[in-house]
Amino acid sequence: MITTEAELLCHSSCRLPDRPSYIWYKNGQKIQKETSSYSGYFDSADSYSCAVKGLEGFPSPSIWFKDGLKLFYLSGIRGQICNRVTYTDRSICAFKGSSVDISCTYNSYETIRSKFWFSPERSLQWQNPSQPEDLSEDSQYAGRVQVLETERGRSTLRITDLRESDSAEYHFKFTAGSFEWRSSLPGTTLTVTDLQVQVSRPNVGMITTEAELLCHSSCRLPDRPSYIWYKNGQKIQKETSSYSDYFVSPDSYSCAVKGLEGFPSPSVCEFTPQSSTNITPSGGAEHITTCICLTTCIVTPHQLWFQNGQELFLSFRYSRSNLP
Repeated sequence: MITTEAELLCHSSCRLPDRPSYIWYKNGQKIQKETSSYSGYFDSADSYSCAVKGLEGFPSPSIWFKDGLKLFYLSGIRGQICNRVTYTDRSICAFKGSSVDISCTYNSYETIRSKFWFSPERSLQWQNPSQPEDLSEDSQYAGRVQVLETERGRSTLRITDLRESDSAEYHFKFTAGSFEWRSSLPGTTLTVTDLQVQVSRPNVGMITTEAELLCHSSCRLPDRPSYIWYKNGQKIQKETSSYSDYFVSPDSYSCAVKGLEGFPSPSVCEFTPQSSTNITPSGGAEHITTCICLTTCIVTPHQLWFQNGQELFLSFRYSRSNLP
């Protein structure tokens, strides 16, 4: 390896906070250096980057040295021999139930001995919290994780049947000879979410409710997406993100993005029965059970109550002592 004496300067065309502190990274691991400059002797196999303290999520691109010359790593440059990991996406948002590919490119001065993906959020499950564990061996991801190597120096983590609990930051790690790539630098952050139907401007009547439904997501959707609306599971000829109408109980509504029909929003009309039991202070055998039926329907429907299969002809709330 060739050694180069140089000074690195961390700077930005943006206006930074007064007297900022800096974080320097060597091969993905933090260095105890908080000034804007970093001087020393640099090996050709090592890569360096920096970030402003408090803004660690936005580090600089990596820099390394080759044949005594300083090279800035730019997307698309290949063939340079140094230690590095570069993530294709800094953040990804995906729908619950869908699949996602998280990719990176990597390189090493030495022959790579092992490599795997992991998530720091799963550190409580590791045998040794300081030693990351292979995500493909994590029971939470059993049968849902696949690692693809479509070309040399590129690894893709594919997660299927996404769950909200999969929302986390994902990192790639490798060892080569005596070298180990550290993961102090940010990886790829995955957010898993649902489409949601929001009810706005409801005007409640005796039988119907006039309202506007809005289909939205915290994920960034394709440019000018078309939507599909469903009423009681049947498609409605409405392709905009909002849907205004007079709604009748107990109809249910949901929406989906066209082309992603397999991942619709939850229905806005759902029932959740709840009950609670209170023992009388006298200590006798009597007790009171209160049953409440909650709903997210646009119009509050007429609720029927049953005891042992027989209708009680009461609505909204039913409370009785000495229930069998």
